[in-house]
Amino acid sequence: QLAPAAPGLEEVDVRGCKLISDVSVRYLVANCARLRKLKLAKCDVTGEAIAVLANCQHLVYLDVMGCRAVDDAGMFQLAQQCTRLETPDLSSTRITDSTVLAISLHGKQVTTLRLNQCKGISLHSVQSVVARCKRLREFGLIGCSKVATADARELTATRPQLWISR
Repeated sequence: QLAPAAPGLEEVDVRGCKLISDVSVRYLVANCARLRKLKLAKCDVTGEAIAVLANCQHLVYLDVMGCRAVDDAGMFQLAQQCTRLETPDLSSTRITDSTVLAISLHGKQVTTLRLNQCKGISLHSVQSVVARCKRLREFGLIGCSKVATADARELTATRPQLWISR
């Protein structure tokens, strides 16, 4: 009910709210064209909600940490269309290399990327992000078992301004 009353809304923080669903996100996007920051961590949203967010052309910050039903389906579309995205936190979701590679191709504005506890991430997609996302300064890879600590160190040797958490 808040969205229609505040069409100029730019930031929404509903982290941990179990009442937030794909329907809620669809309603928010339909009524808040200027949305720039959205914090949905630990909400009950899926890739369907993320696909709807791809229509938010002003989105620069997205936190879906712990949204276990979020996978490549919606994230791939979001990465392609939300080219202003600077800070996605996709930690503890079900994304794989497909999403990370899409971010590496389309995420030219990304400065911080958090993929902590994403088990489907490999060194290949991480290398692609480091090579292509020139504005990247912080990369969260804690718990990404397919990316060795030694490999992460090697990546920072090529980009001294980049901080990788392992």
